[in-house]
Amino acid sequence: MYERLRFRGIALADKREGIVSRMHIGMTGTTNAKLISATAIRRNALRKRHSIGKSSDGITYGYEKRVEHDAPGDHIKRLSQIVAASAMPTERIFEIGSGCSPRYCQSD
Repeated sequence: MYERLRFRGIALADKREGIVSRMHIGMTGTTNAKLISATAIRRNALRKRHSIGKSSDGITYGYEKRVEHDAPGDHIKRLSQIVAASAMPTERIFEIGSGCSPRYCQSD
C-alpha cells in the first residue's frame, strides 16, 4: 500500500509519527515480528504447563504457593494449594449456583 501511494505522489501520515517513510515501515514490521515471536514462545510455554496439569497463570484467589523439591533438591516452580478459609466464598458460590440461572443466584 505504501508503494502504491508513493507512486501516485500521496504522502502517508500517522498521528503519532507524522509523515511515514520506508524506515518507519521497516522498523514497525521488525518490532511487530519480534512481538509476535515472543508471544508465541510464551503461549507455547503456557500450553505445555497446562497439558501436564499445572497452573499456567499466577496465584488465583483461594490458593497459595506450595513449596516442593524434586529428587536432586531443586525447587519445583509454580505449585499451589487451596487455602480453606479464602476458598469458602468460592465454594459457596458454586453451591448456590448449581442448577440455577445467574439472575436467580444473584437474587439469593
